[in-house]
Amino acid sequence: MNILVISDSHGEPKRIKEAIRLQIKRPDALIFLGDGLQDLDYCDTTGIAVYKVCGNCDVLYLNFMTDAPDEQIINLDGLRIMMKHGDSDGVKLTPLPLIRRAAENKVDVLLFGHTHKRLEMTILPENEFSIKLEKPLYVMNPGALGKSEQSFGTISTDSSGRVLLSHGSLLE
Repeated sequence: MNILVISDSHGEPKRIKEAIRLQIKRPDALIFLGDGLQDLDYCDTTGIAVYKVCGNCDVLYLNFMTDAPDEQIINLDGLRIMMKHGDSDGVKLTPLPLIRRAAENKVDVLLFGHTHKRLEMTILPENEFSIKLEKPLYVMNPGALGKSEQSFGTISTDSSGRVLLSHGSLLE
């Protein structure tokens, strides 16, 4: 399965279109982590399952007129994925409280946005954070598609259940 992960498009739907176009294979799913929900309305996502959460700017600009939740846990290709924008969790200071909550929810992957900075890490069951895990927890922030970095993330899984997180940029 190929999953495109984007966040913080901030009024730049053409960048979402470009991120979709750049994928070697059309994504099976698109996960949008907030701040630019209205941009999805201008993108052709035919054949792509779209999952989204609301960001702090979406609340401001959409005046609470969105069906996107603040947080969501989905199951894709055997992966339990927690999605959150992250503003209400203080991720600009540290993502650790959100990571701990993801561990409590026994998810495989935690995705968040808001910081506009790429992050990719794997937390193993034996870890320096004293987070109790039964299996690895994959954590990703795709950065900001609508800001100067113009970055996005991808998640790929194969038939053996291996998970590969990676980042890309429209500028590369």
